[in-house]
Amino acid sequence: MSASPRPVGFVTGLRREARIIQRAFGDDVASACSGADPACAAMAATRLIDGGVRRLFSVGYAGGLDPELRTGAVVMAAEVIDPGGTRHRLDTAWHDGANAQLHDKMAVRIGVMAGRDRAVASVAEKKELFRRTGALAVDMESHAVAEIAVARGISFSVLRVVLDGPTASVPEWLAEAVTPDGGTDWRVLVGCLCRNPASLPALIGLGRAERQAASALFEALRVLCGVLAHEPGIP
Repeated sequence: MSASPRPVGFVTGLRREARIIQRAFGDDVASACSGADPACAAMAATRLIDGGVRRLFSVGYAGGLDPELRTGAVVMAAEVIDPGGTRHRLDTAWHDGANAQLHDKMAVRIGVMAGRDRAVASVAEKKELFRRTGALAVDMESHAVAEIAVARGISFSVLRVVLDGPTASVPEWLAEAVTPDGGTDWRVLVGCLCRNPASLPALIGLGRAERQAASALFEALRVLCGVLAHEPGIP
């Protein structure tokens, strides 16, 4: 996280996502990685608020739930639903303006984001979660960020790009290879892959998908950077 207080703070699950934020906003951006752990995401959000940020963003990749979404689709949440069913509404007035700016540059879907405390890896799980919630996508940080923001009276936003679409499965063991700071433990990754060789095609496909998702996330963040630049108090 930046040493100097910034008005906007970003919470991500992975260091790869944080690097995309830095490319879009600059090296001194206030951001924190949670290691794809909701509890750590809540702590990261708390640290950012204590450091002086006045708006929180949950930014990064997500799993697609809506059958119409594919890899690279940009999703901005109007509402976040946590694992217990609690719904957190976002700042409608601010999002109307931000959504208009994004829509001028790219296709954006606006709707519900589902939060879960573990990865939703299988196609069957995604289908069932979509049926129950109607959410566009799912991630493991946004609901934790939302809870802290609401408790502290801070505005929050969610900008996500679909990595694995609704018809794509992700190896269930993949989360084991994520380090607490959002990096990759390559020894764990190789070990899991050796025990689950049938997962190799899915892992290769996920790598290809990430390149596409990373490009879309960067472009969306560049537009968002312009939106925030026109807000009072945003340098």
